[in-house]
Amino acid sequence: MSTAPRTIGPYTILDELGEGGMAVTWRAREAIAGVGGTRVVALKQIRPEFAHDPEFRRMFLDEARLSSQINHQNICRTYAAGEVDGTLFMAMEFVDGTDLWHLMHQAEKLDGGFPLPHALAICEMILAGLQSAHDLRGDDGQLLNLVHRDISPQNILLSRQGEVKIIDFGVAKAQSNTVKTQAGMVKGKVLYFSPEQLNGQPLDGRSDLFAVGLILYELVCGLHPLRGNSDIETIFNYVNRTIAPPLDLRPDLPPVVSALVMRSLARDRDQRFPNADLMGRAVADALFQVYPSYQRYLLRDFLGWALDEPDQAPYLIPRSKEVRSPQPQHTTPDPTLNPRAITSPHPSAGDAMADTAYPGRAGTDPGAVDPIGMTQPGLALTTPPPSAPPAWPQTDPHTPAHASQPAWTPPTHAPPTPAPTAPGTSSHNGWIIAIAILAVLAAGCFVTFLLAVVGMS
Repeated sequence: MSTAPRTIGPYTILDELGEGGMAVTWRAREAIAGVGGTRVVALKQIRPEFAHDPEFRRMFLDEARLSSQINHQNICRTYAAGEVDGTLFMAMEFVDGTDLWHLMHQAEKLDGGFPLPHALAICEMILAGLQSAHDLRGDDGQLLNLVHRDISPQNILLSRQGEVKIIDFGVAKAQSNTVKTQAGMVKGKVLYFSPEQLNGQPLDGRSDLFAVGLILYELVCGLHPLRGNSDIETIFNYVNRTIAPPLDLRPDLPPVVSALVMRSLARDRDQRFPNADLMGRAVADALFQVYPSYQRYLLRDFLGWALDEPDQAPYLIPRSKEVRSPQPQHTTPDPTLNPRAITSPHPSAGDAMADTAYPGRAGTDPGAVDPIGMTQPGLALTTPPPSAPPAWPQTDPHTPAHASQPAWTPPTHAPPTPAPTAPGTSSHNGWIIAIAILAVLAAGCFVTFLLAVVGMS
Protein backbone atom coordinates (compact mmCIF):
# COMPACT_ATOMS: atom_id res chain seq x y z
CA MET A 1 0.00 0.00 0.00
CA SER A 2 1.43 3.36 -1.01
CA THR A 3 1.59 6.22 1.44
CA ALA A 4 0.50 9.78 0.83
CA PRO A 5 0.04 12.94 2.86
CA ARG A 6 -3.43 13.48 4.27
CA THR A 7 -3.95 16.44 2.00
CA ILE A 8 -2.57 17.64 -1.34
CA GLY A 9 -3.56 21.24 -1.78
CA PRO A 10 -7.38 21.43 -1.63
CA TYR A 11 -7.72 17.64 -1.80
CA THR A 12 -8.21 15.40 1.22
CA ILE A 13 -7.10 11.83 0.62
CA LEU A 14 -9.76 9.21 1.40
CA ASP A 15 -8.33 5.89 0.14
CA GLU A 16 -6.29 4.36 -2.65
CA LEU A 17 -7.96 3.38 -5.93
CA GLY A 18 -5.02 1.88 -7.78
CA GLU A 19 -1.31 2.02 -8.49
CA GLY A 20 0.46 1.96 -11.84
CA GLY A 21 4.00 2.11 -13.07
CA MET A 22 4.22 5.89 -13.00
CA ALA A 23 1.50 7.13 -10.66
CA VAL A 24 -0.84 6.32 -7.79
CA THR A 25 -4.55 7.18 -7.93
CA TRP A 26 -6.50 8.15 -4.82
CA ARG A 27 -10.11 8.80 -4.03
CA ALA A 28 -10.12 12.28 -2.55
CA ARG A 29 -12.53 15.00 -1.50
CA GLU A 30 -12.00 18.39 -3.09
CA ALA A 31 -12.96 21.61 -1.36
CA ILE A 32 -14.46 23.79 -4.09
CA ALA A 33 -13.13 27.31 -3.64
CA GLY A 34 -15.65 30.14 -3.62
CA VAL A 35 -18.63 27.82 -3.31
CA GLY A 36 -18.16 26.16 0.03
CA GLY A 37 -19.06 22.68 -1.19
CA THR A 38 -17.04 19.55 -1.86
CA ARG A 39 -16.94 16.80 -4.45
CA VAL A 40 -15.27 13.42 -4.68
CA VAL A 41 -12.54 13.16 -7.34
CA ALA A 42 -9.94 10.68 -8.49
CA LEU A 43 -6.58 12.23 -7.70
CA LYS A 44 -3.64 10.93 -9.70
CA GLN A 45 -0.23 11.60 -8.15
CA ILE A 46 3.14 10.91 -9.72
CA ARG A 47 5.04 8.30 -7.74
CA PRO A 48 7.68 9.77 -5.38
CA GLU A 49 10.59 8.00 -7.12
CA PHE A 50 9.67 9.73 -10.38
CA ALA A 51 8.70 13.09 -8.94
CA HIS A 52 12.00 14.69 -9.94
CA ASP A 53 12.64 12.79 -13.19
CA PRO A 54 12.29 15.35 -16.02
CA GLU A 55 11.02 12.84 -18.60
CA PHE A 56 8.39 11.35 -16.30
CA ARG A 57 7.27 14.80 -15.28
CA ARG A 58 6.82 15.80 -18.94
CA MET A 59 4.92 12.57 -19.67
CA PHE A 60 2.61 13.22 -16.71
CA LEU A 61 1.96 16.78 -17.85
CA ASP A 62 1.38 15.59 -21.44
CA GLU A 63 -1.35 13.26 -20.15
CA ALA A 64 -2.95 16.05 -18.13
CA ARG A 65 -2.81 18.43 -21.09
CA LEU A 66 -4.34 15.96 -23.55
CA SER A 67 -7.08 14.53 -21.34
CA SER A 68 -8.18 18.00 -20.16
CA GLN A 69 -8.82 19.03 -23.79
CA ILE A 70 -11.19 16.13 -24.55
CA ASN A 71 -14.79 16.83 -23.66
CA HIS A 72 -16.86 13.72 -24.26
CA GLN A 73 -19.20 11.64 -22.14
CA ASN A 74 -17.17 8.48 -22.81
CA ILE A 75 -13.83 10.01 -21.76
CA CYS A 76 -13.03 10.45 -18.07
CA ARG A 77 -12.85 14.22 -17.53
CA THR A 78 -9.80 15.96 -16.08
CA TYR A 79 -10.71 18.86 -13.82
CA ALA A 80 -7.32 20.29 -12.89
CA ALA A 81 -3.59 19.57 -12.71
CA GLY A 82 -0.74 21.16 -10.87
CA GLU A 83 2.08 20.76 -8.41
CA VAL A 84 2.07 20.98 -4.63
CA ASP A 85 5.32 20.74 -2.64
CA GLY A 86 7.14 19.21 -5.60
CA THR A 87 4.39 16.61 -6.24
CA LEU A 88 2.56 16.64 -9.57
CA PHE A 89 -1.13 15.76 -9.37
CA MET A 90 -4.12 15.52 -11.67
CA ALA A 91 -7.74 15.75 -10.43
CA MET A 92 -10.14 13.68 -12.53
CA GLU A 93 -13.75 12.63 -12.58
CA PHE A 94 -14.43 9.89 -10.03
CA VAL A 95 -16.32 6.99 -11.61
CA ASP A 96 -18.27 5.02 -9.01
CA GLY A 97 -18.31 1.53 -10.44
CA THR A 98 -15.82 -0.98 -11.78
CA ASP A 99 -13.52 -1.54 -14.73
CA LEU A 100 -14.26 -3.80 -17.66
CA TRP A 101 -11.60 -6.32 -16.62
CA HIS A 102 -13.36 -7.02 -13.32
CA LEU A 103 -16.77 -7.07 -14.99
CA MET A 104 -15.55 -9.65 -17.52
CA HIS A 105 -14.38 -11.91 -14.71
CA GLN A 106 -17.60 -11.37 -12.79
CA ALA A 107 -19.58 -12.47 -15.86
CA GLU A 108 -17.61 -15.72 -16.15
CA LYS A 109 -19.94 -17.25 -13.58
CA LEU A 110 -22.97 -16.65 -15.81
CA ASP A 111 -24.46 -19.39 -17.93
CA GLY A 112 -23.59 -18.31 -21.46
CA GLY A 113 -20.85 -15.86 -20.48
CA PHE A 114 -20.90 -12.12 -21.05
CA PRO A 115 -24.31 -11.11 -22.51
CA LEU A 116 -23.82 -10.21 -26.16
CA PRO A 117 -26.03 -7.07 -26.22
CA HIS A 118 -24.07 -5.59 -23.30
CA ALA A 119 -20.76 -6.39 -25.00
CA LEU A 120 -21.84 -4.57 -28.16
CA ALA A 121 -23.27 -1.60 -26.26
CA ILE A 122 -20.06 -1.18 -24.25
CA CYS A 123 -17.85 -1.32 -27.36
CA GLU A 124 -20.10 1.16 -29.15
CA MET A 125 -19.52 3.68 -26.33
CA ILE A 126 -15.77 2.99 -26.28
CA LEU A 127 -15.62 3.77 -29.98
CA ALA A 128 -17.60 6.98 -29.53
CA GLY A 129 -15.05 8.16 -26.98
CA LEU A 130 -12.15 7.17 -29.21
CA GLN A 131 -13.58 9.09 -32.15
CA SER A 132 -13.71 12.19 -29.96
CA ALA A 133 -10.06 11.68 -28.97
CA HIS A 134 -8.92 10.99 -32.53
CA ASP A 135 -10.69 14.17 -33.71
CA LEU A 136 -8.94 16.39 -31.14
CA ARG A 137 -7.49 19.55 -32.62
CA GLY A 138 -4.94 21.98 -31.27
CA ASP A 139 -5.26 25.74 -30.82
CA ASP A 140 -4.32 26.20 -34.47
CA GLY A 141 -7.23 24.00 -35.60
CA GLN A 142 -4.96 21.23 -36.83
CA LEU A 143 -5.56 17.59 -35.91
CA LEU A 144 -3.28 16.37 -33.14
CA ASN A 145 -3.40 12.79 -34.49
CA LEU A 146 -3.98 11.52 -30.97
CA VAL A 147 -3.66 7.75 -30.47
CA HIS A 148 -4.41 6.28 -27.04
CA ARG A 149 -2.06 3.28 -27.45
CA ASP A 150 -3.26 1.57 -24.26
CA ILE A 151 -6.91 0.61 -24.82
CA SER A 152 -7.50 -2.40 -22.58
CA PRO A 153 -10.24 -3.68 -20.22
CA GLN A 154 -8.34 -2.19 -17.26
CA ASN A 155 -8.61 1.28 -18.82
CA ILE A 156 -12.37 1.12 -19.43
CA LEU A 157 -14.46 2.20 -16.45
CA LEU A 158 -18.19 1.55 -16.05
CA SER A 159 -20.31 3.46 -13.58
CA ARG A 160 -23.39 2.38 -11.65
CA GLN A 161 -25.39 4.62 -13.99
CA GLY A 162 -24.34 2.57 -17.01
CA GLU A 163 -21.73 5.07 -18.24
CA VAL A 164 -18.59 3.90 -20.06
CA LYS A 165 -15.40 5.97 -19.63
CA ILE A 166 -11.95 5.66 -21.18
CA ILE A 167 -9.10 6.53 -18.82
CA ASP A 168 -5.30 6.71 -18.76
CA PHE A 169 -3.84 8.73 -21.61
CA GLY A 170 -0.44 8.32 -19.97
CA VAL A 171 1.13 6.69 -23.02
CA ALA A 172 -1.04 8.44 -25.58
CA LYS A 173 0.78 9.81 -28.62
CA ALA A 174 0.00 13.18 -30.17
CA GLN A 175 1.85 15.80 -32.16
CA SER A 176 1.59 18.15 -29.17
CA ASN A 177 3.53 15.83 -26.84
CA THR A 178 6.67 17.33 -25.39
CA VAL A 179 8.11 13.82 -24.93
CA LYS A 180 8.55 12.17 -28.34
CA THR A 181 8.57 8.40 -28.66
CA GLN A 182 11.84 7.14 -30.08
CA ALA A 183 11.73 5.12 -33.29
CA GLY A 184 11.12 1.46 -32.53
CA MET A 185 9.95 2.15 -28.95
CA VAL A 186 6.61 0.59 -27.97
CA LYS A 187 4.34 1.67 -25.13
CA GLY A 188 1.20 0.07 -23.76
CA LYS A 189 0.10 -3.44 -22.79
CA VAL A 190 1.48 -6.11 -25.11
CA LEU A 191 -1.75 -8.11 -24.86
CA TYR A 192 -3.72 -5.34 -26.64
CA PHE A 193 -1.09 -4.14 -29.09
CA SER A 194 -1.82 -3.72 -32.75
CA PRO A 195 0.61 -5.42 -35.18
CA GLU A 196 2.05 -2.06 -36.26
CA GLN A 197 2.46 -1.05 -32.61
CA LEU A 198 4.36 -4.25 -31.93
CA ASN A 199 6.63 -3.52 -34.90
CA GLY A 200 7.35 0.02 -33.74
CA GLN A 201 5.75 1.56 -36.83
CA PRO A 202 4.06 4.98 -36.95
CA LEU A 203 0.55 4.76 -35.53
CA ASP A 204 -2.84 6.23 -36.28
CA GLY A 205 -6.32 5.73 -34.83
CA ARG A 206 -6.72 2.33 -36.47
CA SER A 207 -4.26 0.95 -33.93
CA ASP A 208 -6.80 1.69 -31.17
CA LEU A 209 -9.52 -0.02 -33.24
CA PHE A 210 -7.49 -3.24 -33.25
CA ALA A 211 -7.45 -3.12 -29.44
CA VAL A 212 -11.23 -2.64 -29.35
CA GLY A 213 -11.59 -5.63 -31.68
CA LEU A 214 -9.54 -7.74 -29.26
CA ILE A 215 -11.74 -6.62 -26.36
CA LEU A 216 -14.93 -7.46 -28.27
CA TYR A 217 -13.50 -10.85 -29.26
CA GLU A 218 -12.73 -11.54 -25.61
CA LEU A 219 -16.21 -10.47 -24.48
CA VAL A 220 -17.95 -12.54 -27.15
CA CYS A 221 -15.84 -15.71 -27.01
CA GLY A 222 -14.61 -15.65 -23.42
CA LEU A 223 -10.94 -15.80 -24.42
CA HIS A 224 -8.23 -13.62 -25.92
CA PRO A 225 -7.26 -14.90 -29.39
CA LEU A 226 -3.54 -14.14 -28.99
CA ARG A 227 -2.91 -14.55 -25.27
CA GLY A 228 0.18 -16.49 -24.29
CA ASN A 229 1.58 -17.56 -20.93
CA SER A 230 4.05 -14.67 -21.10
CA ASP A 231 4.62 -11.50 -23.09
CA ILE A 232 7.17 -13.35 -25.23
CA GLU A 233 4.68 -16.09 -26.05
CA THR A 234 2.01 -13.48 -26.80
CA ILE A 235 4.36 -11.73 -29.22
CA PHE A 236 5.10 -15.10 -30.84
CA ASN A 237 1.35 -15.62 -31.27
CA TYR A 238 1.04 -12.22 -32.93
CA VAL A 239 3.56 -13.29 -35.52
CA ASN A 240 2.53 -16.90 -36.11
CA ARG A 241 -1.08 -17.43 -35.06
CA THR A 242 -4.04 -16.91 -37.35
CA ILE A 243 -7.03 -15.54 -35.45
CA ALA A 244 -10.00 -17.90 -35.72
CA PRO A 245 -13.32 -16.18 -36.52
CA PRO A 246 -15.58 -15.92 -33.45
CA LEU A 247 -18.20 -17.89 -35.39
CA ASP A 248 -15.86 -20.92 -35.28
CA LEU A 249 -15.86 -20.82 -31.49
CA ARG A 250 -19.52 -19.85 -31.12
CA PRO A 251 -21.65 -21.29 -33.94
CA ASP A 252 -24.70 -19.60 -32.39
CA LEU A 253 -23.18 -16.14 -32.91
CA PRO A 254 -24.85 -13.83 -35.46
CA PRO A 255 -22.57 -13.75 -38.53
CA VAL A 256 -22.64 -9.93 -38.61
CA VAL A 257 -20.88 -9.82 -35.21
CA SER A 258 -18.19 -12.26 -36.29
CA ALA A 259 -17.66 -10.31 -39.51
CA LEU A 260 -17.14 -6.93 -37.83
CA VAL A 261 -14.78 -8.44 -35.23
CA MET A 262 -12.64 -10.00 -37.93
CA ARG A 263 -12.51 -6.80 -39.93
CA SER A 264 -11.30 -4.86 -36.89
CA LEU A 265 -8.55 -7.48 -36.36
CA ALA A 266 -7.12 -7.39 -39.87
CA ARG A 267 -3.30 -7.40 -39.75
CA ASP A 268 -3.23 -4.89 -42.59
CA ARG A 269 -4.71 -1.73 -41.08
CA ASP A 270 -5.93 -0.64 -44.52
CA GLN A 271 -8.37 -3.55 -44.31
CA ARG A 272 -9.79 -2.42 -40.95
CA PHE A 273 -12.47 0.18 -40.39
CA PRO A 274 -11.08 3.57 -41.46
CA ASN A 275 -12.09 5.26 -38.21
CA ALA A 276 -13.81 4.72 -34.87
CA ASP A 277 -17.04 6.35 -36.02
CA LEU A 278 -17.66 3.84 -38.82
CA MET A 279 -16.73 0.91 -36.61
CA GLY A 280 -19.09 2.27 -33.96
CA ARG A 281 -21.91 2.43 -36.50
CA ALA A 282 -21.24 -1.19 -37.50
CA VAL A 283 -21.40 -2.23 -33.85
CA ALA A 284 -24.63 -0.26 -33.35
CA ASP A 285 -26.19 -1.95 -36.39
CA ALA A 286 -25.16 -5.36 -35.07
CA LEU A 287 -26.70 -4.52 -31.69
CA PHE A 288 -29.93 -3.63 -33.47
CA GLN A 289 -29.93 -7.03 -35.16
CA VAL A 290 -29.22 -8.85 -31.91
CA TYR A 291 -31.61 -6.90 -29.71
CA PRO A 292 -33.53 -4.09 -31.45
CA SER A 293 -35.22 -2.78 -28.30
CA TYR A 294 -31.98 -2.48 -26.30
CA GLN A 295 -31.89 0.42 -23.84
CA ARG A 296 -29.04 1.74 -21.71
CA TYR A 297 -30.95 1.04 -18.50
CA LEU A 298 -30.39 -2.68 -19.18
CA LEU A 299 -26.64 -2.14 -18.86
CA ARG A 300 -27.25 -0.16 -15.68
CA ASP A 301 -29.22 -3.07 -14.24
CA PHE A 302 -26.49 -5.51 -15.24
CA LEU A 303 -23.83 -3.38 -13.55
CA GLY A 304 -26.02 -3.09 -10.46
CA TRP A 305 -26.03 -6.87 -10.22
CA ALA A 306 -22.27 -7.11 -10.75
CA LEU A 307 -21.51 -4.47 -8.12
CA ASP A 308 -24.12 -5.19 -5.45
CA GLU A 309 -25.60 -8.64 -5.94
CA PRO A 310 -22.86 -10.98 -7.12
CA ASP A 311 -24.47 -13.97 -5.37
CA GLN A 312 -28.00 -13.32 -6.61
CA ALA A 313 -29.65 -14.28 -9.88
CA PRO A 314 -28.44 -11.64 -12.35
CA TYR A 315 -30.77 -9.38 -14.26
CA LEU A 316 -29.38 -10.15 -17.68
CA ILE A 317 -31.62 -9.28 -20.59
CA PRO A 318 -35.43 -9.29 -20.50
CA ARG A 319 -37.48 -10.82 -23.24
CA SER A 320 -37.20 -8.89 -26.47
CA LYS A 321 -40.04 -6.43 -26.85
CA GLU A 322 -42.14 -5.85 -29.93
CA VAL A 323 -40.71 -2.67 -31.35
CA ARG A 324 -42.36 0.01 -33.49
CA SER A 325 -45.83 -1.24 -32.52
CA PRO A 326 -48.31 1.23 -30.96
CA GLN A 327 -50.09 -1.59 -29.15
CA PRO A 328 -49.13 -1.93 -25.44
CA GLN A 329 -47.18 -5.01 -24.51
CA HIS A 330 -48.37 -7.25 -21.70
CA THR A 331 -45.45 -9.65 -21.44
CA THR A 332 -43.43 -9.66 -18.23
CA PRO A 333 -39.62 -9.77 -18.64
CA ASP A 334 -37.98 -12.86 -17.25
CA PRO A 335 -34.99 -11.67 -15.12
CA THR A 336 -33.30 -15.09 -15.17
CA LEU A 337 -33.45 -15.57 -18.90
CA ASN A 338 -30.44 -17.31 -20.47
CA PRO A 339 -28.86 -14.64 -22.73
CA ARG A 340 -27.88 -17.10 -25.45
CA ALA A 341 -31.55 -17.92 -26.09
CA ILE A 342 -32.10 -14.30 -27.11
CA THR A 343 -28.83 -12.77 -28.09
CA SER A 344 -27.46 -15.49 -30.31
CA PRO A 345 -29.89 -16.58 -33.04
CA HIS A 346 -28.79 -19.62 -35.01
CA PRO A 347 -26.87 -18.71 -38.19
CA SER A 348 -29.33 -20.60 -40.36
CA ALA A 349 -32.01 -18.07 -39.43
CA GLY A 350 -29.74 -15.10 -40.11
CA ASP A 351 -31.07 -14.17 -43.54
CA ALA A 352 -34.70 -14.33 -42.44
CA MET A 353 -33.97 -12.22 -39.40
CA ALA A 354 -32.09 -9.64 -41.44
CA ASP A 355 -35.02 -9.26 -43.83
CA THR A 356 -37.52 -8.96 -40.97
CA ALA A 357 -35.48 -6.54 -38.91
CA TYR A 358 -34.54 -4.28 -41.77
CA PRO A 359 -37.56 -3.35 -43.93
CA GLY A 360 -36.54 -2.38 -47.42
CA ARG A 361 -33.34 -4.46 -47.34
CA ALA A 362 -34.63 -7.81 -48.56
CA GLY A 363 -31.89 -10.26 -49.36
CA THR A 364 -29.32 -8.56 -47.09
CA ASP A 365 -26.63 -10.95 -45.99
CA PRO A 366 -26.06 -10.31 -42.24
CA GLY A 367 -22.45 -11.40 -42.60
CA ALA A 368 -21.60 -9.23 -45.58
CA VAL A 369 -19.43 -6.13 -45.30
CA ASP A 370 -20.27 -3.07 -47.37
CA PRO A 371 -17.66 -0.66 -48.76
CA ILE A 372 -17.83 1.81 -45.87
CA GLY A 373 -17.68 -0.59 -42.98
CA MET A 374 -20.78 -2.72 -42.44
CA THR A 375 -24.44 -2.68 -43.44
CA GLN A 376 -26.26 0.44 -42.27
CA PRO A 377 -29.92 -0.54 -42.03
CA GLY A 378 -30.94 2.64 -40.30
CA LEU A 379 -30.74 4.45 -43.63
CA ALA A 380 -33.43 2.26 -45.15
CA LEU A 381 -35.85 1.87 -42.24
CA THR A 382 -39.48 2.61 -42.93
CA THR A 383 -42.27 2.94 -40.39
CA PRO A 384 -44.78 0.11 -40.75
CA PRO A 385 -48.53 0.80 -40.43
CA PRO A 386 -50.12 0.20 -37.01
CA SER A 387 -51.39 -3.21 -38.09
CA ALA A 388 -47.95 -4.40 -39.22
CA PRO A 389 -46.26 -7.25 -37.33
CA PRO A 390 -43.29 -6.58 -35.02
CA ALA A 391 -40.06 -5.77 -36.86
CA TRP A 392 -38.14 -8.44 -34.95
CA PRO A 393 -39.12 -12.13 -34.54
CA GLN A 394 -39.91 -12.83 -30.91
CA THR A 395 -37.97 -15.52 -29.10
CA ASP A 396 -39.71 -17.80 -26.67
CA PRO A 397 -37.37 -18.34 -23.66
CA HIS A 398 -38.54 -21.94 -23.44
CA THR A 399 -37.71 -22.68 -27.07
CA PRO A 400 -34.17 -23.80 -27.98
CA ALA A 401 -32.13 -21.20 -29.83
CA HIS A 402 -31.94 -23.40 -32.93
CA ALA A 403 -35.73 -23.76 -33.23
CA SER A 404 -37.24 -21.30 -35.67
CA GLN A 405 -40.17 -19.24 -34.47
CA PRO A 406 -43.39 -19.24 -36.52
CA ALA A 407 -43.84 -16.03 -38.42
CA TRP A 408 -46.74 -13.86 -37.32
CA THR A 409 -49.41 -13.57 -40.03
CA PRO A 410 -51.93 -10.73 -39.98
CA PRO A 411 -55.65 -11.67 -40.05
CA THR A 412 -57.04 -12.29 -43.49
CA HIS A 413 -60.61 -11.14 -42.70
CA ALA A 414 -61.69 -8.16 -44.80
CA PRO A 415 -65.05 -6.37 -45.31
CA PRO A 416 -67.03 -7.60 -48.32
CA THR A 417 -66.35 -5.71 -51.50
CA PRO A 418 -69.38 -4.78 -53.68
CA ALA A 419 -69.50 -6.26 -57.16
CA PRO A 420 -68.09 -3.95 -59.81
CA THR A 421 -70.52 -2.03 -62.00
CA ALA A 422 -70.09 -1.71 -65.72
CA PRO A 423 -68.88 1.74 -66.79
CA GLY A 424 -71.74 4.15 -67.58
CA THR A 425 -74.58 1.82 -66.39
CA SER A 426 -75.74 4.07 -63.54
CA SER A 427 -75.92 7.21 -65.70
CA HIS A 428 -77.90 5.44 -68.53
CA ASN A 429 -80.52 4.15 -66.09
CA GLY A 430 -81.08 7.69 -64.82
CA TRP A 431 -81.77 9.08 -68.30
CA ILE A 432 -84.31 6.30 -69.10
CA ILE A 433 -86.28 7.01 -65.92
CA ALA A 434 -86.34 10.75 -66.63
CA ILE A 435 -87.61 10.24 -70.20
CA ALA A 436 -90.36 7.87 -68.99
CA ILE A 437 -91.60 10.45 -66.44
CA LEU A 438 -91.71 13.17 -69.12
CA ALA A 439 -93.64 10.82 -71.45
CA VAL A 440 -96.27 10.16 -68.77
CA LEU A 441 -96.68 13.88 -68.08
CA ALA A 442 -97.04 14.63 -71.81
CA ALA A 443 -99.69 11.93 -72.23
CA GLY A 444 -101.67 13.35 -69.32
CA CYS A 445 -101.62 16.82 -70.78
CA PHE A 446 -102.82 15.52 -74.20
CA VAL A 447 -105.77 13.66 -72.66
CA THR A 448 -106.80 16.76 -70.70
CA PHE A 449 -106.69 18.82 -73.92
CA LEU A 450 -108.94 16.33 -75.77
CA LEU A 451 -111.52 16.34 -72.98
CA ALA A 452 -111.62 20.10 -73.05
CA VAL A 453 -112.26 20.18 -76.82
CA VAL A 454 -115.05 17.62 -76.57
CA GLY A 455 -116.74 19.59 -73.82
CA MET A 456 -116.70 22.82 -75.85
CA SER A 457 -118.35 21.14 -78.85
